Amino acid sequence: MNEMFSANMKKAVRIAQEEAFTLGNDFIGTEHLLLALIKDADSVPAIILAEAGLEYEKVRQIISDFGLVRVSGSGPEPVRPA
Repeated sequence: MNEMFSANMKKAVRIAQEEAFTLGNDFIGTEHLLLALIKDADSVPAIILAEAGLEYEKVRQIISDFGLVRVSGSGPEPVRPA
């Protein structure tokens, strides 16, 4: 299935894996993908989200403040970046 993804999608998934690992999660969720899209500042989604006022640090803080990562949980072993 990996061959079906564009280079940009592969990059977003790789960044999402890194975000999940950093947050100690054992899965990749929508919150990690959102952070990945915002973090790649040159991407079209990041530019659109920045125009809407969504910045990486702000979104990461909101995720932490609302406990979205804690609600999603973390397992015994975090996701390892590829």
